[in-house]
Amino acid sequence: MAQSTYIWYSPATDVTGKKLMEALDASGGTTKPTANKDVVICWGTKTEADVVMANKKIFNHPNDIRNNRNKLKALDLLKNGAVNVANFSDNFKLAGTKDFPFPIIARTKFHQGGAGFWLCLTAAQVAQAVKDGAQYFQTFID
Repeated sequence: MAQSTYIWYSPATDVTGKKLMEALDASGGTTKPTANKDVVICWGTKTEADVVMANKKIFNHPNDIRNNRNKLKALDLLKNGAVNVANFSDNFKLAGTKDFPFPIIARTKFHQGGAGFWLCLTAAQVAQAVKDGAQYFQTFID
C-alpha cells in the first residue's frame, strides 16, 4: 500500500509548496490536512496554537516551526542544547554592562529578512530600540 503525502504550506510559501507537491506527486494546501494522510510535510506552516496530528509521519512540524519563528525561544533552545550562540537577554537593564558591553544588537522576537533589528552603541539607542519594538538583544559579533 502506497503512502499518501500532504504538503501543508503557508500562503507565503505557496509557490515552492506547490512545486514540492508536484515533484512528490502529493496533495496539499494552506490548511491542516483533514483527510487520512500517512505523511505530512509542513512547508513554512505558521500556527498560533499547538498542532496535534496523531498516527502520521510529520516532517518540519508546525510546533517546531513556531519555536524557530520566535527567535528568542530558538536561541534559548540552542543554548540549552549546548550550541554556541552569542550571549543574549531580554533584560535590557543589562545592556552596556560588563556582561553585555556595547555594541549590541536589539531584536524583535519574530523577525525575518533582515527586519526588526537595531545596532545600539549607547544606552539612549537601546531605549529608543525598546520604544520601537525591540524585545531582546544579543552581543554584537563583528
